[in-house]
Amino acid sequence: MRALEITTNIGCKNKCRYCPQKKIISAYLKRSHITDMNLSMFKDYLKKVPNDKIIVFSGFSEPFLNQECSSMILYAHRCGYKISVYTTVVGMKESDIELIKDIPFLVFGVHLPYDDGQTKIEVNNTYLKIINKIVDYKINNLIFLGIQSKKIKTLPPALEELLKKSDFSVINEIMHTRAGNVQMKRKIVENPNRINGKLEFCNRLNNPTLLPNGDVVLCCMDWSLKHILGNLLEIDYMDLFKTDTFLDIVKGFVDENIDTLCRYCDFAIIKEANCTSVNEQ
Repeated sequence: MRALEITTNIGCKNKCRYCPQKKIISAYLKRSHITDMNLSMFKDYLKKVPNDKIIVFSGFSEPFLNQECSSMILYAHRCGYKISVYTTVVGMKESDIELIKDIPFLVFGVHLPYDDGQTKIEVNNTYLKIINKIVDYKINNLIFLGIQSKKIKTLPPALEELLKKSDFSVINEIMHTRAGNVQMKRKIVENPNRINGKLEFCNRLNNPTLLPNGDVVLCCMDWSLKHILGNLLEIDYMDLFKTDTFLDIVKGFVDENIDTLCRYCDFAIIKEANCTSVNEQ
């Protein structure tokens, strides 16, 4: 099934080290000054999206930094869409939880801060109150996520205690360069090794990302907005996959002379050699 990731706002205040906010802010402001999606805009965009597509609130920023995020989630649910959410809960209020607590989420993923300096989330009383509320309400398909780095990491004691009491564990994701856009090893990795040869098809091509102004980009790795597929104010969702930009990307999986973001991505897989990633070469 295809999905659409929703970026409700541009300019995440969390500024986690593995998240290239300067890249997305700079690239986006060259295209638009609409930095927050409102509910009315979201409704207009959703009219273009078939009802069998998954709506994922995540994208290039913390979704709940937009004060209307929970209203958008509730509206999409009432329209019959299946919904997933990935959040740090920063910006979330108790009223947001009350609004969405009964929605049958496919996934409700909460990214937690370790003590390794990579995340910039303050674990204060307000934060812990929201986490407790999410656990107490037994949000459907709730999971907790962490970003795995080489440094030894632990959760803040209050979070560790909460998860133990609630019988939750943390699912670790591997830190990566986000197709060469993220700061790692004290430098910006601008040009990771380019992958040549035929590539395996990537499922991320099924998950483009919507920006506040209606632009839709290739996927959540496209922080520099290199591949704009179209704008939902102008075309329908399924037409995004018929544009010259998208068709060139697909051709680029076979033709190594077509220089797409996919050839710099950590998750790219070489078809013949069955090599798994840029970082392992």
